[in-house]
Amino acid sequence: MRKRVVIVDEKFSFAEETKLTVHKTSLFFEGDGFIAYAPTGDLLFRFDSYGPDSQPKDQLLLLDASGTCLLTLLRKAC
Repeated sequence: MRKRVVIVDEKFSFAEETKLTVHKTSLFFEGDGFIAYAPTGDLLFRFDSYGPDSQPKDQLLLLDASGTCLLTLLRKAC
C-alpha cells in the first residue's frame, strides 16, 4: 500500500496544535458557508457555495484569504 502524502503551503501550517475560530459566513458575507480565522484574527479559509440559489448547487469551494480557490468539491452523481 502506498503512503498518502498531503502537500500544504507553509502559510496554512502551524508549529503546534492551533485552535481556529469558525463562523457561518452567511451572517458576514454573501454566500452560504463558513469562514475560519487564526488566533491572531487573520482570515485563513472560506468554504462557500455562494448562496442557496447558487448554480451548480452541487459545487462547494475552499478559498484562501485572498479568494483564490484551493479546492473545488463536487457532489457525486447518483
